[in-house]
Amino acid sequence: MSSLEISKFKSPIMTNPNEEEEESVVCNDISFDLLENILSRLDAKSVKKCSDKGIIGISDHRVNIFCPLYYLWNPTTNESKKLPPLDFIEDKSYRLRGLGYDPLTNDFKVVVFSSQLKEGHKIGIYSSRSNSWKAITMPNLFPEFESVIVTPFMSMSINVNNFIHWSICYKNGNTSDDKDLEFSTGIVAFDISKEKFNLIKLPQVKKGNDGVDIAKIFGCLSMIYVDEDTVFHVWVMKNYGDSNSCKMIKILGERYPVFRFTTYAESVFRILMANPEKGVLYNNIPCDFLEDILSRLDAKSLKRCECVSKSWLSLLRTPYFINLHLHRQLPRVVFLHKRNRRFDPTLSICNWENFVEISLHKFPFFEMNKPPLLLIMGSVNGVLCLLDLTCQMGYLWNPTINESKKLPFSPQLGRNRSILGLGYDPFTTDFKVVKVSSLDENGVVGPNNFKMGNQIGVYSLRSNLWKIITMPNIFSEVESYSTSDITINTHVGCSIVVNECIHWMICFGNTTDYDQSFLGIVSFDIKMEKFKLIKVPQIVKVSHARKLAKFSGCLSFVTMNEVQVVEIWVMKKYGDLDSWFKYLSINLLNLLPSRVGEYFPVGFLSSGILVISCTDSDNWYWYDTKSKRLESMGEIIGVSAFTTYAESTFKLKG
Repeated sequence: MSSLEISKFKSPIMTNPNEEEEESVVCNDISFDLLENILSRLDAKSVKKCSDKGIIGISDHRVNIFCPLYYLWNPTTNESKKLPPLDFIEDKSYRLRGLGYDPLTNDFKVVVFSSQLKEGHKIGIYSSRSNSWKAITMPNLFPEFESVIVTPFMSMSINVNNFIHWSICYKNGNTSDDKDLEFSTGIVAFDISKEKFNLIKLPQVKKGNDGVDIAKIFGCLSMIYVDEDTVFHVWVMKNYGDSNSCKMIKILGERYPVFRFTTYAESVFRILMANPEKGVLYNNIPCDFLEDILSRLDAKSLKRCECVSKSWLSLLRTPYFINLHLHRQLPRVVFLHKRNRRFDPTLSICNWENFVEISLHKFPFFEMNKPPLLLIMGSVNGVLCLLDLTCQMGYLWNPTINESKKLPFSPQLGRNRSILGLGYDPFTTDFKVVKVSSLDENGVVGPNNFKMGNQIGVYSLRSNLWKIITMPNIFSEVESYSTSDITINTHVGCSIVVNECIHWMICFGNTTDYDQSFLGIVSFDIKMEKFKLIKVPQIVKVSHARKLAKFSGCLSFVTMNEVQVVEIWVMKKYGDLDSWFKYLSINLLNLLPSRVGEYFPVGFLSSGILVISCTDSDNWYWYDTKSKRLESMGEIIGVSAFTTYAESTFKLKG
């Protein structure tokens, strides 16, 4: 055994009696070497976000076997630190050592003490933050014995539940006849934050066993030993600190290959603790911690992490995690730019606070001989629904992970004029596209999309199929007109999802005369697949411009008259028509007196900020409805569509 002891990642070695070669068996989901190899291929930004580099503890006995030198080393960054001498422990017996991280003080601690575990013996505790040792005394861990014989097992310490652990066997030291005396098996635990020791008692082990080791299995403190009959025992403590919760999960007899636990060199420290400045190398990280860390990454970095291991891939693909990650992303906005002579149509994802471009994406289905005329018809969970007006084709696109899907053609719906809406059904974890066609039951194309009897297509991404339903009479409660007299003018714009329903704004009645027409909102329940009409207050007149919106999570709409007075209406309680109220009225001419051009409200940001564009100058502004503050976002040229957005990892392909 070399006098330079370095801790390694412990792996069991399986020895087959019929074969001379030894084969390594990895206990964890992924071996350290493989993980390091994979993560080393990622860019530095991703590695820093998705991993914390491990710290290795080293003790060098070459100068003085009873007073070694101690080091901390981060091999990934090649940073090392020599610890001050530890000279107040006089006991020259074998020393147990451990390394742990205190999350309360953001500090690494090294613990060194005599393996005899005698009451009153000095214990050395090193703090990386203060770069000094302090001494405490060993408490009485065996109050039931006047004296005790302790046999430590030369295994690595294990960190579970913010405790460092070492495995030992012990017996009453006053008994002379110990031939058949059963040793009591225990684990010495050191609370890293409180700096206190205690003893965890475990199932009995007979003297003569081949060895007792401790491990961390499924995040639980565990014990592994091979008895004198060559039977391999694995015990797992399901509830930390409760000896009665220890359950045996595996026994291997003589007919099976014998497992022998070893290390590359005699271990000193069980390492893989967090480095607060460099960030954690994955190994035995509890699943809930791993979820919490990974869910805070940006979508592109998270996409790279799918290659780390199968267990990571499975975690990152679960609907729960995808939704958790989505709701922790910063809000964004997207601008769809028109095609011109020099550039193809593009989409830019921007910071919502200042509209600074974060990434730029080309439309994936562009054909040189047929330039598209695109509209954004929906934005849900990081997925955009686009409509090409030149061919009436629909597309789904997640620009963050660069996945897209061209919606299949439906013969029943044809390519007639239609509007689209996008929604997500959390019950079936399925994206749905609603195609509201102007085609009636007789195959005749009319002027009204929401006329009773029109053919409606509902597309399911999960099945990749269209389902045809018939538009019901949603105007049955309209008293001013008979159903046959109603004409409908649909505002072709981005649909809005509120309360798991897709919404479109319409103008109905005599749409050629503002005084004889009304504004309304058509909703489509994504789960039940049913339409209904939501009335707006009758005092709201059909105006020069109108925009459906989502204001602070509530269904809302914005109108603007000919003199550029904007009104914001909000439905405080979804579905309750009496809860409509006028939130704010803004005179854009007074707000922008020195600006020239016509201004339009284009939508809200998540914080209640109204976005305003100028059609004559390509200037954009946002207006804080709470502080009444106006701020210029500068010039954004060639915008054909705008909507809010959140980056996500929702997949559009199997």
